[in-house]
Amino acid sequence: MTAPMVVELHWQHKSARETAVVRHQARALLERLVMCRELSERNGRADPIEQVTGRSAIDGAIQETRRVFAHAEELLREMET
Repeated sequence: MTAPMVVELHWQHKSARETAVVRHQARALLERLVMCRELSERNGRADPIEQVTGRSAIDGAIQETRRVFAHAEELLREMET
């Protein structure tokens, strides 16, 4: 194996590892956000952002976190092929 190939494999492995960490963090964050939303709904707390925009801040955060998680999943699938 030539030196450039070794360096490329190192970066691919490092990149896959970092992407897996991001995926794990996004999954954990998503679980916490969903729990917070459920708790907020049970307590009847109004979201001031939702009152102004029609969309709650936590729902926006959940949607964005799902997008990050899906992107990390897609990247890892591409790296495996």
